[in-house]
Amino acid sequence: MKERINLEKLPFPQQMMYAMTDILSSYCKANNLEYLSADDILHTYNLTDDQREWLTAFGKMWDKIQELSYDIRS
Repeated sequence: MKERINLEKLPFPQQMMYAMTDILSSYCKANNLEYLSADDILHTYNLTDDQREWLTAFGKMWDKIQELSYDIRS
């Protein structure tokens, strides 16, 4: 059984990364897409304009949160 992570003990950017992972997973299920990174989905599937826009915005937000995470560790 997979041990649950106590998100409250993690730094905020890491909490956000877990939330973003859940959001992408839900989006993939709702759109019948394989669970891949947003970039991989953009380059693998023939998407609608709305899907492409959503995944592009998601990828930009993911990158910003990752930058925050790196800034905190430095």
